[in-house]
Amino acid sequence: MASLHRRRAALALTLALGVVGAASAATRVETIPLTLDDGRTVDAQLRIPDDAARPLPALMLFGGFRSAARVLDKVHTDRPVVWATFDYPFDPPRKFRFPSSLKHAPEARAAIHGAFDGIGKLYQALAQHRAVDPARITVVGASAGAPFAIVGGARNPIPGVILAQGMGDVPAVIENILYRKYREKFGDWVAWPARWLALWINWYCEIPDIAAQARQLRASQKALMFTASQDDFIPQPATESLWTALQESDAHAERVDLEGLHLGVGDDSARIADILQRAMQWLERQGLL
Repeated sequence: MASLHRRRAALALTLALGVVGAASAATRVETIPLTLDDGRTVDAQLRIPDDAARPLPALMLFGGFRSAARVLDKVHTDRPVVWATFDYPFDPPRKFRFPSSLKHAPEARAAIHGAFDGIGKLYQALAQHRAVDPARITVVGASAGAPFAIVGGARNPIPGVILAQGMGDVPAVIENILYRKYREKFGDWVAWPARWLALWINWYCEIPDIAAQARQLRASQKALMFTASQDDFIPQPATESLWTALQESDAHAERVDLEGLHLGVGDDSARIADILQRAMQWLERQGLL
């Protein structure tokens, strides 16, 4: 994916979940090594309130591909929670250039599947952690992080799943990003090459059908989906395919449609505050906070 989308995706997660709200109490940092099925290790970082007197709810946060753990430096709430994430096992190039960037495809494929595996490993570690209430663990994915949250929820009985501007059709989103990147320079004819390249990237990286994964959510799980009415990165059909899949799953699913563009575009202050407030209220209503 293009670097601008990665930056916006990471910014979306950082902003939507953390820069608004009262500063949290003092926390301690804990690092947990997660051994993936392929033998690699990723270090998960936890932020745990120092004065926790009982097991707390936990939020696992995932956004774009770059420096995921840094979002924990930004998150603040007035409710005691354990925050957790890990850096994806891949440091992508800053700019997508065709065809030279395709040489990173093997690393990207390994990183994608490592992240799917890592979320499951992190969930298991949190469920066994003395500071965490296993019945109140939620995985949060924003934009490019939403597919990871969905797959994580489909493969593991994570009680809560929050999706901020996610998609059910990954190839359609990659196609849109490529088309937008090259249309101004080469014209509308790039639509077909963008489509075929998106399909190849999705095939080569073995990205699962995200809508099909969403349909696998369980009756014991609760899902919240945020959308943007003027999203310029995620085509409307890709948004709707995710929502349809969530409705067809056994999970309790709710949707919040908000005005505006994809997060990370312009001044998001008011929308960010709204998203944070709505997410926390939803978690409380569902018994997850």
